[in-house]
Amino acid sequence: MILNWKMIDRDYRRTPAKPVLDLETTYTEIVFGKQTSPLTDAMTRRAAYWAVFAGACGHTYGHNSIWQMFTPQKHSLAGAKTPWREALNTPGATQMGYLRQLMEARPFITFVPDNSIISLEPSTAESKCLALRGERHVLVYTPTGRVLRVRLGTTGGQKVQAAWFSPRTGQSQSIGEFKNEGQRTFAPPAEEAAGNDWVLTLAPAAGQ
Repeated sequence: MILNWKMIDRDYRRTPAKPVLDLETTYTEIVFGKQTSPLTDAMTRRAAYWAVFAGACGHTYGHNSIWQMFTPQKHSLAGAKTPWREALNTPGATQMGYLRQLMEARPFITFVPDNSIISLEPSTAESKCLALRGERHVLVYTPTGRVLRVRLGTTGGQKVQAAWFSPRTGQSQSIGEFKNEGQRTFAPPAEEAAGNDWVLTLAPAAGQ
C-alpha cells in the first residue's frame, strides 16, 4: 500500500509553501511488486482523497490499461485485462469527478488540512482518516466507514448542517443540524469495511 498522504503532508509543510501534486499514484487494476491481486477502484479513491485531504493542490488518476493503451491484441503489462477504451469509463474514473464536485461546491481555496478536528483511537494504515477545515466548512474523510469523533466549533456560526457524502456515488445524505460546539460522534452508513468510504461534510446551517 502506498501511504501517499504521508508524502503529501511532508511536502505541504515545507517552507516556503509550494503546490504539491501526486503525479504517480495508485493505478486501478495494476499488479506490481509483491501484490497477488490487482488494485481496486476503492484503493484508487482512497489515494485521491488521501492526497487532496492532506493538502495536495489536485490529483491525477491512473488506470493500468490506459497508460499502456492496452488492447487484447497487445502484450499485457502489469496484469492489464480491460481494453483501454472501456477503462475510460470504469467506476474509478467516474468517481474522480465526484471528488472534484465535492471540492468545487465549496470555497476550496480556503481549506487547510487540520486533523486536530478528529478525535480517534490509533488506526490501521488502511483506515487513516483526514480532515480539511475552511472558513465555514469542514470535510472529514474515512476510507473504511469508521465512526468519527469530531470537534465542532472550528468554523463560524452557532449551528452546522451535517451530511454524509459518498465518494462512490457522488450523492449526499443529510444527518441533521447541530450546535457548533463541543465534540460529537458521527457513524457512517453501513458497517466499517474496506471500500466503505465516506466524507462527513459540515456546513453553516440555513440562515447563517
